[in-house]
Amino acid sequence: GLTMRQRDTLQASDLTVIDLELTDLDLDGGGRVVSLGAVRLGARPSDDLAREWFFNPEGRKVDPDGLRIHGLNDEFLRAQKTFK
Repeated sequence: GLTMRQRDTLQASDLTVIDLELTDLDLDGGGRVVSLGAVRLGARPSDDLAREWFFNPEGRKVDPDGLRIHGLNDEFLRAQKTFK
């Protein structure tokens, strides 16, 4: 477990959580990034901040498993900027 000092430090700090979504589940097979999300959890709720960006996978189709997980379809993603 955490000490009281460690808990106090965590409670007084901001924490940022990053989430990536890909075209498919095969990381070694050339899956492309289609979404990047970031959530900052501040020490106070008023400091919280969330952002999400979507990207065109440049011709790579979204795998059915990827679509089931993130719900981002090929038509929507074709209209987005590329991830560079």
